[in-house]
Amino acid sequence: MMKCANNNYFDGVSIEPMGFVSVYPGFSGYDERLTDVLTKEHTKLLANYIELSLGIQRRAADVQVQLDQFLTELENHFVLEDSKLYPQLIKGLTECPFSQTIISSISVRMHETSQRISSFVQAAKTKGLDHKDNHFAARFSSIGQTLRERIELEENVLYPIYRDLAN
Repeated sequence: MMKCANNNYFDGVSIEPMGFVSVYPGFSGYDERLTDVLTKEHTKLLANYIELSLGIQRRAADVQVQLDQFLTELENHFVLEDSKLYPQLIKGLTECPFSQTIISSISVRMHETSQRISSFVQAAKTKGLDHKDNHFAARFSSIGQTLRERIELEENVLYPIYRDLAN
């Protein structure tokens, strides 16, 4: 039986219950290495985001190649989270009496950030957003803020809960 998460996870985090989470099917069991892998990917994603932002500001010639690579890495990261992390969190949290509130509130916040990022990714891939356009730089900047918010929530709230699932 797992140890249920407690309110200490939510210090400084405003949680309000609402909504549901959707994930890709086909996950395997708990893996103690998962949060370390995801944290390393976060570090790499943020570093690539900063490098890409600087390239956009300088209007560097290789920005489109970097952008395509960044978007692919971001999508792959989301697939890993959606197929490994979130199903295990949902499965583990159903054993806790207050799990629906946690699942609902966090899932809505994560879904909102995912939607903003996914919308940008889809537009960049299908419409071929012009990285030289001034509007692109502003939109890319807001995506960076959204990505940071998502990473902060995952690392500070969700990963400690996930790690407790082993107990």
